[in-house]
Amino acid sequence: GSDEEPYCCPLSRDIMRAPIPSGFEKPPPLGTYDGQTEERGHDMVPKPGS
Repeated sequence: GSDEEPYCCPLSRDIMRAPIPSGFEKPPPLGTYDGQTEERGHDMVPKPGS
């Protein structure tokens, strides 16, 4: 048997094997919404526990 992770289609295997360009290793930090100002939309992440 293969110890390779199962993929649902050949394209997903190719995507997962593609190298990640420098600077894209992790997403940029997002601001948190503290409830004190008008929420701007999808670019804000709620604080844990709120």
